Amino acid sequence: MADRVQIEGACRGYKSGAIFEIEGRGTWQQSRYAYDYNYQYRPEAFLDASGSRGMLKIDGHEGWIEVKKI
Repeated sequence: MADRVQIEGACRGYKSGAIFEIEGRGTWQQSRYAYDYNYQYRPEAFLDASGSRGMLKIDGHEGWIEVKKI
């Protein structure tokens, strides 16, 4: 089940190795290639995570991406 979260600061979308600081959840890094550029400030997102791996879907972007906690 995915939780509604907010990304801290500026977000430029999906790209290999992108880092996302998620409010109250720590730092996550994109772990599989996907590219979708769309600059947003503090966008809302969905995080479906179990342990140190998960899936992230940022509002305004296409599809889900694989992420890992760093």
